Amino acid sequence: GSAWLSGMWRASGAQSTYDEIWCTPTGHLMTGTAQEAREGNALPYEFRALDETAEGVILRVRRLTPATADRKASEATTSYRLSWSDVGLAMFETSEIEFPQKIVYRAEKEDRIVLRSTGTIAGQAAEVRRSPDRLDPKAPAAAAGVATHSAAGGGASGARGGRRPAADAVR
Repeated sequence: GSAWLSGMWRASGAQSTYDEIWCTPTGHLMTGTAQEAREGNALPYEFRALDETAEGVILRVRRLTPATADRKASEATTSYRLSWSDVGLAMFETSEIEFPQKIVYRAEKEDRIVLRSTGTIAGQAAEVRRSPDRLDPKAPAAAAGVATHSAAGGGASGARGGRRPAADAVR
């Protein structure tokens, strides 16, 4: 399941802060938000939902900009299908947009995840990688039974041995 993702996560740099918050799964649904600020300015933010459907697990992402946040004229929702999962790993893919086409969540250690978004921008390969730390230590990933992935021992870039196609990932 994806319960290991529940909680508050933050990645901070010299000029930027990225926050992602995921609620505890309820039934077949898990909701969250993501926001980033750079040099004190709010960037587009997202509402997210992991929804277990008859067709499989879908990550729905609705991106809003501060200028359109209070209007109905916001960008459309993009749906990503869970294409691969394992303990502490979830990979989502779409062909609806150029970037990101793939979103990977991976538990790196007990209180850190790696979020990797890849695709193309203007015909060129592009990648955004963030490593947010857990802000709410009352809900450590280890308590949810998360096995972490090192760069050499698996994860999104390692061999597929031991990983399985997506199934029942929300709970």
